[in-house]
Amino acid sequence: MNKSVETLVRSLELPQLQVLMILVNARNGISSNDEISSTTSTPSILLGSLITPLRRRKINGESLIVQAGRDPDAGTRWQINAKLTSVDDLKELLMSMSLPELEKDIMS
Repeated sequence: MNKSVETLVRSLELPQLQVLMILVNARNGISSNDEISSTTSTPSILLGSLITPLRRRKINGESLIVQAGRDPDAGTRWQINAKLTSVDDLKELLMSMSLPELEKDIMS
């Protein structure tokens, strides 16, 4: 894994780490606003506070997560930016961080 990506991920707060876990565990590595909102118990109106930090922090001009289209019923869809890291590498890093708060997300 790119050291810059690892450093960025390790500096994130727990809510952003939870979003990343949702994405690495999602089918095809893609999840919608609605799925992220319901999994994190975050009201849709506050979802931007979870997503925005992952989009604004960049490595070589690339965001850690990118839009993967829109679902008319579930809102914007998100995925891990494959230009920066693979879903498998990111999942391995998150698991290595041994955060009890993420254990339930890792096991899903």
